[in-house]
Amino acid sequence: MAKKYGNTWWGQQWLSALNHIDYSNRLPRGKTYANKGLVMDVVIEENLVKSKVQGSEYYPYDQKFKLQKFTPSQKEDILDIITEDPFILSSLLNRELPQELLNILDKKNIALFPRHWRDINGTCSCPDWAVPCKHLAAVVYVIANEIDKNPFMVFLLRGLDVLVEIQKRGFNAQGDFRLPVTPLRKLLTTKSSSENYQFRPQLMSKIDFSTLPESRELVLKLLPEKPLFFHMGDFKEVLAKAYLKVAKGVKKLQGLPGDADYNFFEENQGEFTVFLDDTLEFRYVSLQIDHEEPQLPQNLRSVKDLMDNIHHINLAHLQNYHPSVVALYFSYQLALHLANKSAFIPELIEVTPKKYIIRWIPALIIQEVKTLCEVLSALIPPEMVVVRLGDNVKLVKPEEQVKMLVGVFIHQFLKDYYISTNDRHNSEDVFRVFFQQNILSIDGFVQKENAQAIQKWLQKFYLSEKQYQPVLKVEEREAIGGFELGFWVQNQRDTMQRLISIRDLFEKKKYNDIRLGIIQDLAILSEYLASIKQLIKAKGKTEILVDSEEFVQIFLYTLPALKLLNIQVMLPKALRRLARPQLSGKIGIEDNTGNRKSFVNLQSMLEFEWQVAIGNTMVSPQEFQKMVRKLKGIVKLNGEFVLIDQQEIERLLKRLENPPKITDNEVLRAGIAADYQGAKVSLDAKAQALIRSVMEFDTVASPKDLRATLRPYQQRGYEWLYKNTQLGFGSVLADDMGLGKTLQVISLLLKLKEEGKLTKKKALVVVPTTLLGNWQKEIQKFAPSLKATIYHGAQRKLDVKAPDVIITSYGIARSDVNLLSKQKWSFLAIDEAQNIKNTSTEQTKAIKKLKTERVVAMSGTPVENRLSEYWSIFDFVNKGYLGALSKFTDEYIKPIELERSQEHLERFRKVTAPFILRRVKTDKSIINDLPDKIVNDQICHLTTEQSALYQNVVDMVMKKIDDSKDIERKGLIFQLMNALKQICNHPSHYLKKDKVDPSHSGKMQMLLSLLDNIYENGEKTLIFTQYREMGDLL
Repeated sequence: MAKKYGNTWWGQQWLSALNHIDYSNRLPRGKTYANKGLVMDVVIEENLVKSKVQGSEYYPYDQKFKLQKFTPSQKEDILDIITEDPFILSSLLNRELPQELLNILDKKNIALFPRHWRDINGTCSCPDWAVPCKHLAAVVYVIANEIDKNPFMVFLLRGLDVLVEIQKRGFNAQGDFRLPVTPLRKLLTTKSSSENYQFRPQLMSKIDFSTLPESRELVLKLLPEKPLFFHMGDFKEVLAKAYLKVAKGVKKLQGLPGDADYNFFEENQGEFTVFLDDTLEFRYVSLQIDHEEPQLPQNLRSVKDLMDNIHHINLAHLQNYHPSVVALYFSYQLALHLANKSAFIPELIEVTPKKYIIRWIPALIIQEVKTLCEVLSALIPPEMVVVRLGDNVKLVKPEEQVKMLVGVFIHQFLKDYYISTNDRHNSEDVFRVFFQQNILSIDGFVQKENAQAIQKWLQKFYLSEKQYQPVLKVEEREAIGGFELGFWVQNQRDTMQRLISIRDLFEKKKYNDIRLGIIQDLAILSEYLASIKQLIKAKGKTEILVDSEEFVQIFLYTLPALKLLNIQVMLPKALRRLARPQLSGKIGIEDNTGNRKSFVNLQSMLEFEWQVAIGNTMVSPQEFQKMVRKLKGIVKLNGEFVLIDQQEIERLLKRLENPPKITDNEVLRAGIAADYQGAKVSLDAKAQALIRSVMEFDTVASPKDLRATLRPYQQRGYEWLYKNTQLGFGSVLADDMGLGKTLQVISLLLKLKEEGKLTKKKALVVVPTTLLGNWQKEIQKFAPSLKATIYHGAQRKLDVKAPDVIITSYGIARSDVNLLSKQKWSFLAIDEAQNIKNTSTEQTKAIKKLKTERVVAMSGTPVENRLSEYWSIFDFVNKGYLGALSKFTDEYIKPIELERSQEHLERFRKVTAPFILRRVKTDKSIINDLPDKIVNDQICHLTTEQSALYQNVVDMVMKKIDDSKDIERKGLIFQLMNALKQICNHPSHYLKKDKVDPSHSGKMQMLLSLLDNIYENGEKTLIFTQYREMGDLL
């Protein structure tokens, strides 16, 4: 695509001197010379331009042209016009030449641009007789592009340095015209901040990606069209296409972690450091385990390697990883979500004088992005990201690390999903700077304004970095039925200072140093609110008033744009939460439903009626239609501001004509949470009382024969279980390991026996094989009046008459499902309920076939990272309550596990609160109830391999003992005891083998089961063993 010259109206005016002149096709050839970069060594000395153009000869031709200088009186007139109109001055400082300045100068008969070729008065050393020749034309074209980027050049070419002259008149323009570019050195440091760092895992709960808004239109809205540094079309369209393709591409990466046979981070628990080069491009990752020498893992040699391994991190174990891995995981997830929402932006960085790069960073102008980055920044260990500058390594400042890490992934997304599909612009230098991490070099007249042109294009992204910023105050004006928009100025470094009015800004000398900078920012804001222009021209001596209908557009479109620029918007309290009518519902109780409450009964008792929520007010569809018939804009209803958008109203009314079908389970969930798909749901008095009765529970006396005193939290757990069984609800008891889940369930079993509910139908308890003996022992210890038997082993026989409780394993429940499912059980409990987490396994299907009147599932693992597992468990205890797995995945699993949505998590907690009880040892509500130390003895059974070896060793040594005497006999006894201890540990320990199969040792199986729970809960553990060899085997 050929370059276009004169991309602004002032650049076109400059080129107009060439119009109507064409001697033997010189002008098109001159443009071709400019396109090919044959214009060299352009030097401007006041109104004299000197240049060289490479022609067909070996040596370049010399050109000179001289423009007529402004007269002294013309200069004074021009400066008067500029300095007396702050809007014209601020526009110039923003590299914009206002059209009205040209109009005023025309009236004064001052020609700002040359009107004819003779006004340029040019010569060239070439032999061409035409004037202008193609070489002079080429220079004029090149200067046109630089005038586009720097309108002050128009005045410089006529002998007037506007910036110098306005400073003489008392305007401090120093530094306001050349836009500052962040140097790389400001992002780096040599000071370590590791002493002040402490990893705080609780911060992870504050990372909520669901808060991120769709940002593509918002970001693009801040960028002007057709920026002057790009000559192959509109770079804004190029960027828009990049955003679209990247957002589409990363959707393939946004999924729940898949199963992987090997994950590097699982196998290598150590500290990771990311190394970047001086263009901030990824180079490598180093790993240091304990105090060993750092290594460069082969598995992490590229960004793609890094992404692949991060993607397969097990979310449930995230708290167990090194903080650097946690930081990598969340940086990658943040990059994915930012890419999906187009909430990332380019930033120009000065590497060295005249050398620049573009890096991609989170769009911190969006408050939700800024909040996430602040949380993540506090998680990232200091010194985790470093930059290699030649032989030196520099640390990245703590607040910059998150930008660097996110930028690494964003660059990779751009390469994978945009650059790889774009051949059209790959040859363009600026394109490669933005998307391929090339360096932008400023080494000639044609390039010298490119960095400033890029920075000008991006400057709206970085207005918030200034000390003094505009503030908008919106105040209601009842007299006009509208609002007043007032602009003020705030010192960001001292927000306790009084706000500065725009009038004071112009009138008081103490603001001389900051005045121009503020006016520049206000001029930029006038693109979004045209009335600001009059405010600037009037020097703050006017008001901006708008009626309520006009304010709708300002509220919906202008204020979000201003907030995006990080302009503080101060709204009346009633406007801060502008209500919009939305579909909602009301829940009541059907008549004649009876008094019997059960899970099935409760669903049918509740009645759902569609309503419309207007803020805190609920109205029927008919009332709603009457209310909004004659209203529009932002209006006050019942003391609340409400947005009445007729298109939204029509869509809402159409939905009410054919509302979504809602199931009984959805009604029950909506009643418990007082929420339906994010909309508030109201309950009448009877429905509230019914739901309250489900949530609350009465004091229940402990069973008389219980040989234990329940701690207060255990008593509450027992009462909660009892209440749910009375109502026919299934329960999930998910207390931390060691808090006595088994004792609470035994107490319930004993209570059921006291009430005669285990006389005809019995209780079945399903546990992992390793816990069979433990359960029997606990029942014998705490409830000896409960007759319990173990149904297990090759010689097992099912007796459902004599015992009260039958204890069996998951394996037997699976193999004997036909026999066990024929029985109707009074009570069914499953321990370590994660054993039915996979809905498709035969084991899960077998457990769900068992018929019971009351059910309790026990699990010690956290809920939030195991939602698919909890759905399976919940579908067992209260079938159908959470809906189908596919719908549950869309409504809860994806938002909570992928987006970490706190809103969805809170809704999940509410809808499951009556049926899940989880307490952890650190809960303030139970911490005072805990003893100083909890001792849980676990009964372990010898495996077949252990039993055989045990008996063999006993027989062999006992024979020797029988044949020995005194000291030798004592030694053999000690030797036997030692050998049997080792066999109880593991056969390999006694046999001195290196290979260990955990299934050959009951003790090792029990240990690994305990460790699984500890690891899942993110807790720490110390393992003591008498033998060093056993420690090595473990």
